[in-house]
This record gives sequence, C-alpha cells and structure tokens, in this order.
Amino acid sequence: MKLNLNRKEVKQNSVSIAKFAQGGDFKKCKGEFMKGLMKDLAQLEVAGELIEKNTTSTSRLALFLIDNVAELIMYKNVMDEFRRDDHYILKPSKYTAKKKEEIKKLFKPKVNFLVNDLSKITESDGFVLKVGHYLRNEAYHNGIIRDRIITPITRTYFQTICKLFPSLWSRVYVHFFNGEEKEFYRRYGIGVGGIDHNVLAEIGSKILRDRGCKECELANAIAEDLVIRLQETLEYLEYLPSGKFTKSPADTLKWLQFIEKGGSESKIISDSPEEFRLFWKGVEEKFNIFQPKITLETCKIWLAKATDIRNEKDSGIILEKFWEIDRQYLPIENLVTEVVNGYEMEIDRQIHG
Repeated sequence: MKLNLNRKEVKQNSVSIAKFAQGGDFKKCKGEFMKGLMKDLAQLEVAGELIEKNTTSTSRLALFLIDNVAELIMYKNVMDEFRRDDHYILKPSKYTAKKKEEIKKLFKPKVNFLVNDLSKITESDGFVLKVGHYLRNEAYHNGIIRDRIITPITRTYFQTICKLFPSLWSRVYVHFFNGEEKEFYRRYGIGVGGIDHNVLAEIGSKILRDRGCKECELANAIAEDLVIRLQETLEYLEYLPSGKFTKSPADTLKWLQFIEKGGSESKIISDSPEEFRLFWKGVEEKFNIFQPKITLETCKIWLAKATDIRNEKDSGIILEKFWEIDRQYLPIENLVTEVVNGYEMEIDRQIHG
C-alpha cells in the first residue's frame, strides 16, 4: 500500500496557504524561493558580462560561475527527487543510500542521474556539462587554462545552462508578488504573474542573448586545438635525440613510457663494467617485451579523428569526441613536453655553463 502523495500534497498546500494568509511559513517558503532564483540568475548575468569581454581570463572566471550554477540547480533536482522517493514510506526506495550519497556529492553522477534516471538532460547536453566541469576543475585547482578552447567551451556551457535552466529549476512556483518581485519582473521585461517554466525560459533567453557559441565555431576550435597539440608532440618525438633504445620516434615514445613505469629501475651492486653490462642487458630485455599504452600509431589515429571533429554539428558530440581523445592524450603530451624542456635546459646549461 502506497501513501497517497497527491492527497498529502493538497493537505500540505492547504495548510501552507492558510499560514500565508497569517504571514506564516508559506510566505517564508516563497521568500526562500525568490532568493535562490535571483541568486542563480545573478550569477548567470555576471557570467554573461564576463563572456562578453571575450578574453581568456574572463572566460575562466565565467566558467567558475556557470559551473557553480549548474551544480546547484542539479543538486536541487536530485534532492527533490530523493524527497519524493522518501514520501513512499510503505515502499522500498528506488535508490540505495550509497547511490544517493554519491549523487549528492559528485558532479558526474548528478549528470548521469539526470540523464539516465530522470531524463531531464539529454546525453548531448550531459557531455557539455561534464567537459565544462572538467575544464573548470583544471583551471581552478591546477591553474591550467586552455587558451584556444576555453572561450568557445565556456560560451557553449553558458548556452546549455541558459537552455536547461527552466526544466532544472524545479521549485514550487509562486503566484503572488510584492514590490521586490515587481522589480524583478520589470528588469526582465516580462508580465506580472506566476513564475513558471515559460517565464524562466524567457529569462534564460534574455540572459543568453548572443553570448552562446555556434556548433561550427566550437567544432573548429576543438579540432584546431587537438591537431596543433598532436602535431607538436609528433615533432617533439622527431626532435629528441636517438640512443641505444630510441632509434626512431616510435621507440622514443615507447622508451618514455617505459621509464615512467620504472622499467630501468634496478639495483647496481658495484661500479664494475660487468655490473653495468648486466644492468643494461636486463633493461633491454624488459624494454623489448614492454607494451606501451600509447604508440605513435595511436597518436596518428587521434590526429585523424581530431581533424574529423570539424564535420560535427552537435555540441555534445563535439565535446564527447574531444574528451575521448584528450583524457588519454594529455598525460602523454605532458610527459613528452617535460622531457623536451629538460633536454633543452641541459643544452642551455652546456652552452652557457
């Protein structure tokens, strides 16, 4: 037997309306609703103003604000769903305590929950949110700014949140207003009345204006970024000197991963020539059977895939394909770049002392 949720809601609303007439809890609930709504919209407005400046630094700051709004409105959604689930006190919960805790704490599970369980976000928009959050974390925690793509991705993230805002702001919509709310309505040029999905969609459209990013612009920026970086890595592998185990760029890439995995680590008991001979023989044997995670052929395949991104027309697919390559390529890019920088520093030291 299930609790009659509709009857309970009607009863609760009747009590709330009665309290509102006496200046009670309903008025307080309405005030909290408006505060939360205006706070989130204010963040989006500031983000839009920063985006308009069209610089790397302002895009970075806008990204922080957009990502915060995204997480807040997703959190409100999942909490509303969990509260509804808890109302069915005579029926087992649809969600385990572990799943609820993970969704409440982490960004990606929130997105997946809204995509797969609640169908409030499309898979395409979900990838925009995930990649936007990924770049936000890079910029905030590690100071990494992707100069070529941070602005188009921030604009795309902004555009997506403005579009999703009406369906994700799942609060009780109030049909009463006071002076402060009249000013709120006036500011956005909308008629006085209740705040519903249509009103929020109109507000989102007014905030977005021309601050979004066309799919073709995003595709070109993403493709160009990946192509430039991959070509640079391939050139670096050609540039690094050959040696006993690195007679080709493919060998060099394998050797760098071999070293990173500790393949040349071994205990040398003495400085005798025989000891060194045995050491390098052991290294060679291990190197010959070592299977690198990324090969030169892998980089060339990525290069072809990156070039093809220019043909994509959907923002989510563009960013999904970017993420598929970037998450695997970035560690190799950093590894090769670090070795090249060290090599050049050593040359400079030898020349200038």
